[in-house]
Amino acid sequence: MRHSSQKHNVARLRVKLNEFEKFDQEQFAKLIGCSVWKLRNIETGRTPLDELLARRISDETGIALEWLLENDLKAPLVANASPVIRDGRGRFTLAAMKRAVLMRKRGVPFTIEAYKSTRLERDLGVPTERESLAQGLGGMYAIIFYAWLRAIFLTKNADIALWKTGRFLEQLAGEHGHSRDILSAPRLEVAALRNHKLQWQQVKIGLQLAEKYARNWERSERPRP
Repeated sequence: MRHSSQKHNVARLRVKLNEFEKFDQEQFAKLIGCSVWKLRNIETGRTPLDELLARRISDETGIALEWLLENDLKAPLVANASPVIRDGRGRFTLAAMKRAVLMRKRGVPFTIEAYKSTRLERDLGVPTERESLAQGLGGMYAIIFYAWLRAIFLTKNADIALWKTGRFLEQLAGEHGHSRDILSAPRLEVAALRNHKLQWQQVKIGLQLAEKYARNWERSERPRP
C-alpha cells in the first residue's frame, strides 16, 4: 500500500529504488542533484516537480520522463527504454521520434535491470537517449535559434537582450562545458569578445559551421532519383 506521504511519483520511484539498494532521501537527493529539503517537499506535494529536475531524475535512474511529469499515482513505473533509431543516412527522423514516444507510452516496465543499465552508462559517460538526440539535432536547432536571436536583436532594448543572451550562454557553458573541437577557448566568456581578433575568429568558425550544415541539409533533403 502506498504510504500517505507519497503524493508524487518521485516518492514512489525512490521507494522502488530502495528495493534495489539503500536509497534514503539524502542519497537520492545527491544522485539527482537537488537539496533534501526540495526533494522532501516534492515527495509530499508541497513543491511541484519542475521539468529540469524531472529530466535529471530520468537521466540518472532510467525512469520515463513522461511518467514523472504526468504524476499519475496509479500508473505502473515505466522505463525510459525506447531509443530513437537513426535512418540509413544517420539522421534522426520525425517518424523515428514518434515511434520512440509511442513505445514509451505503451509502457516498458521499470526494473532493476533498467536502473543498473542506466547507472552503468552514466558511470561510463555514455550519452542518454535525449543527449544523443540533442547532439544529432544540435545543428538544426542552432540555425533555428540564430533566426530567433536575429529577430529579438532587432527589437526595442536589443542591447539588453544581447547582454542577457551572452550572460546566459556564458552560464550555460560554465555549467555544462563546451566542445573544444569547435571552440578551442578553455572558457567561453562574454568579456573575451571585446577582443576584436578573437571575435572575428569565432565569427568565421560560426559561418563555416553554418555553411557546412546548410550543404549537408540540402543533400539530405534533396529527393532521391
